[in-house]
Amino acid sequence: MNADTPAKFHLEIHSATGQMARLPLDRERVILGRGQDAHLRLPSQGMSRHHTELKTDDAGHWSVRDLGSRNGTFVNDERLEPAGETTDWTRLEAGDRVGVDTFSVLLMRDRTGGVWGGEEKSRAVSVDEDDDGQELRTLADAEPMRIEPAQLLAIGNLGLHLVQLVRPERRLKSLCRRVLRDEMHGEAVVALRLSKDDPHAPPQSLCQPLYAPTWPRDREIYISRTVLRSVLETAQPVLAGGAGDVEVSLAGEMAGTTAVIACPLANEPTHLDMLYVVVPPHYATLEWLALYALTATQYQIAERAHRES
Repeated sequence: MNADTPAKFHLEIHSATGQMARLPLDRERVILGRGQDAHLRLPSQGMSRHHTELKTDDAGHWSVRDLGSRNGTFVNDERLEPAGETTDWTRLEAGDRVGVDTFSVLLMRDRTGGVWGGEEKSRAVSVDEDDDGQELRTLADAEPMRIEPAQLLAIGNLGLHLVQLVRPERRLKSLCRRVLRDEMHGEAVVALRLSKDDPHAPPQSLCQPLYAPTWPRDREIYISRTVLRSVLETAQPVLAGGAGDVEVSLAGEMAGTTAVIACPLANEPTHLDMLYVVVPPHYATLEWLALYALTATQYQIAERAHRES
């Protein structure tokens, strides 16, 4: 595709019950709402008649604004200011998710473009060294388990979403945001890079840590040296903490209140990148470790697709 040719897009609409539909974006403006005259009609009592508007410019860039709806419009989980309080539009990129009532509306590119941009500058992360007695579990310890179809559908949708995002830093941030959603039960998350040349060096954060609304504002994310060492040595997903038939201890004030799931994201000759998630102890099971491993795999597939495009 010529660099001067605007990309073509469509909307992918997902309902709370798992249904999905597509709408080609063949007009300059699109109104979302439950009214009969809405271009994309979403017949739900939580929708306003004219809820949200999307528009494109001459360069093919799409933007969105809320039309003063009762329940609001969200872009990647962040609520927009309603019309009347601001005239600004919010620029969208391929893969961005517009939330209206119980619907997720994804802006999808008809054909995938190349990768551009670079990583956010990395930062050192403090590590708790007082956890050498910590017992860990991996997927090799798992018994046969049941995974709900809805959970697999959500993970599959994440893969489609990540493939559409052009910038690598947006893919990583979108992955981190996804694990904080209700269906994944994450409380805090950060992506870390570990050096293989110097395993004792502090890990570097590849993005700012993100926290669920319930996370205490005066508490930083707990980083376990034992978990880091295990993932670096095995390149396998690891679970630490929580209830179950294996007793695991976490050091410091986090003991008994949280658990950790860590999954490799990239395993390179000089370093290993991982997704490091703090979860409530009752979700520290091998079933949830498997679900997080599948989530990390979706990210790896998206990264590979962009490298090869």
